[in-house]
Amino acid sequence: MQLDHPQSFDHLAEAYDAAASLERNHDFFLRNLPERRGHALDVGCGPGLLALELSQRFDSVTAIDISEPMLAIARRKRAAPNVEYRLADVNRLVLNETFDAIVSHTTFHHLENIPETLARLKAALSPGGRLILLDLVNRWPRIMRRYSVFDIAAAGVKFPSDLLRHGRCGARCLWRFRVSHGWLAHHQADRYLSAGEFRALYGRHLPGATFTRTWHFMGVIWQSPSSVDQIPGTKPGQGGC
Repeated sequence: MQLDHPQSFDHLAEAYDAAASLERNHDFFLRNLPERRGHALDVGCGPGLLALELSQRFDSVTAIDISEPMLAIARRKRAAPNVEYRLADVNRLVLNETFDAIVSHTTFHHLENIPETLARLKAALSPGGRLILLDLVNRWPRIMRRYSVFDIAAAGVKFPSDLLRHGRCGARCLWRFRVSHGWLAHHQADRYLSAGEFRALYGRHLPGATFTRTWHFMGVIWQSPSSVDQIPGTKPGQGGC
């Protein structure tokens, strides 16, 4: 992806890190980790926020991203002895290792071929390993979001709660990022599935997966077949809603 492409994060790396450091929440991932925690893979790791959290819970973590500026931030600010940050394109990923957990935070809507990537990641899971994904879904699937006015209005709605949670400096940081030309261009270039389309696509390629809807996010948990382990609360071939 070229540096000046609206979907590229290269020119947004520092501002994105500042904003994500304030508002990123990893609870969905941390409460759904598998019991066996040897090796984890973070797909689309960005500035390393989730990778660093995983490093405190796994023996080793491999974190990949397509943006070298993002990885430079991760290596500078979130290095750990058991974390390896790698430059890699998820669309053309070749994995010669297996993992007890593969996680991804808001990366899959950028991918060229989601079923193909899911197949590769499933093949890289250890028996009983867990795939944990979180991505954005379109809250208003019938509205063509071609105008940044929607995003600017949303930033205004969020500002009072940001002020309470992060103080004046943090709220201003988030406001500046959300209404910046680079982020608005990036956001307008994104395309999201509706919640129904998301469940249909991922359910077809991850049979037995559980889904969790939280506002404009959809979480997916899928466990690799094992003779003893399965996702808590499910039966083989049965998904959640």
